[in-house]
Amino acid sequence: MKRAFVGLFAVLLLAGACVDQTEVGTSQNGLVDGVPESVGLLAFLNAPSTTFAVLDDEVPLDRRAATNLMAARPFTSVAQVDAVKYVGEKSLAKLVEFATAQGFVPSGSDVLGSYDGVEFTVDQAEAALRIVNEESDGVLSGEVKLDSRAINSILAARPVVSMDHLAGLYWVGTKGLERLRDYVTNFIPEPDVRADCRHHGECAADERCRGITEIGRSVEYGKCAPLGSLPGYWDDCSDSNPCQDNLFCSGQTWGGGGWCSPMWMQDTFYNETQRFIPQDGSIVATGVYVYGQASVPMDIVLDIDLSHSNPHDLTITVYDPQGTDAVVWDGPNMTGQPFPSTFVAMGNISRDDMVNGRWLLRVVNVGGGGTGNLHKWNMWISSRWD
Repeated sequence: MKRAFVGLFAVLLLAGACVDQTEVGTSQNGLVDGVPESVGLLAFLNAPSTTFAVLDDEVPLDRRAATNLMAARPFTSVAQVDAVKYVGEKSLAKLVEFATAQGFVPSGSDVLGSYDGVEFTVDQAEAALRIVNEESDGVLSGEVKLDSRAINSILAARPVVSMDHLAGLYWVGTKGLERLRDYVTNFIPEPDVRADCRHHGECAADERCRGITEIGRSVEYGKCAPLGSLPGYWDDCSDSNPCQDNLFCSGQTWGGGGWCSPMWMQDTFYNETQRFIPQDGSIVATGVYVYGQASVPMDIVLDIDLSHSNPHDLTITVYDPQGTDAVVWDGPNMTGQPFPSTFVAMGNISRDDMVNGRWLLRVVNVGGGGTGNLHKWNMWISSRWD
């Protein structure tokens, strides 16, 4: 799920107070070089197909702004565009909106640009910026394996607002960018199969928007799901007695037996952000937003990629949206047992509680020995109506 990275560029663009307006390539409204919007803006303005008539009639801009933009081409930075007479905040907003509609603004697996000879897609760039802005020096050193001088440069520059900003930092260079790109590439999950939605009208005629919940305290999202029941729904199932097509066997990890449910009543939710596990016993908390499900949870299975010098000093607990918990690893009481990578959550979590919402994973070094990293984790969850 790519939602771990969604909106980072938008946040940076809106956070004008966090952007040094004297930086080269920075417009007065906070748009900086090296983000998709600015890349698309420059590509649109420099394109041979962008004529005076397009700027004047289709965008549309003030005639004087259109004339001056045509005369000033080509552009190599958003600051150059912003400096053109009669081009202001409203003009830039119109240009970015039009460039986006015309397909000039890259997204997803589109190439964002090449920085010190290292090519990044939009997804890779978003992931890299989140890592350099949010992770500890321990992760940047031990996991990404950046040079200590590059790490100090990054920490001093936070927030790093764009790939241009990152590439321009002392000691980062080609080697550091290559290591960041290679590192984050392994943590970009596959896109969701079902379409996100905010209301029924965004789904097909034979679908409804299910499991709408607040994502990141901002926009409420659900996922489109088909109407009606499929043949075989509620049939008993097991590993040796599989369900019909478009159904899966739900509930096998809870209560023993299983029954067939529509495929949309299960999904995997990812958190790809690295977390350093300190020795001081502080709580390492990280979450995922479950949405698009029915009403209550059934199977709750976690895959946790974690390295630690002594995992038996750790406790790992998952909390549902109501705050009810299930301890999935109680290290001090698991002496002699190897640390697994997959966990089934039972504990106090009721199968009658709400499934859609924010789920939390907390790792605590209760034994106070050694350090480590929570590399990534995901949660497969199934649901039913109640």
